[in-house]
Amino acid sequence: GDSNLHRAARLGQLSTAKQLIRSGASVSAINDKGDTPLHQAAQESKIAMLEALVHCGASISPRNKEGDTPLHQAARYGEMATVKCLIRLGASLSATNNEVRLLFIH
Repeated sequence: GDSNLHRAARLGQLSTAKQLIRSGASVSAINDKGDTPLHQAAQESKIAMLEALVHCGASISPRNKEGDTPLHQAARYGEMATVKCLIRLGASLSATNNEVRLLFIH
């Protein structure tokens, strides 16, 4: 299941997420799908959360069980503002997932 930080990231609850991190929550925690809080924030286009998680030490390109990075998920959901944010934060455009799918961003 999801950790409290996963839920806060998905909902964009920035102050809650910061408090959880200050209390020891791991920015690298994974759920049963292999998603990190960064994946959750990317899926829901929570840009301020993405920036905060990376600032707190989250890896920009963790892979879930499908091999997807947060950038893959943002592109899949058509969240272009999120895609641009992740690229600005250092996400790789050449990353492939388990199906060897490259990102095609126009």
